[in-house]
Amino acid sequence: MSVASLYTIVCDFAGGTYCSQLHAESEGEAVRLWSELLAAEKYIKRRSAIVARNVLDDLNYFEPVALRGLVNIWQFPSSVGTGARTDIIMINIVRTIEQPSAS
Repeated sequence: MSVASLYTIVCDFAGGTYCSQLHAESEGEAVRLWSELLAAEKYIKRRSAIVARNVLDDLNYFEPVALRGLVNIWQFPSSVGTGARTDIIMINIVRTIEQPSAS
């Protein structure tokens, strides 16, 4: 059984940067939990629900990608399309404190 690590999520979207910290067992779970938090807390003005939904949908098909040459840093891109316009959602995931696996 593994123990949750602390992750820092940094999301750039539509000219804003949104940061959160949470405990999760993997980087994918960190993105999922962040999306749920975003939907509940609504800290992206008028767009939290759609951003959260799109990120969760994309997690069904893609996993965060480790950044080459770096340790404990992943990236997860997504997007929100509104008619002729598409906004990119760039999520960076940093395992801030790694917890050892329990034996």
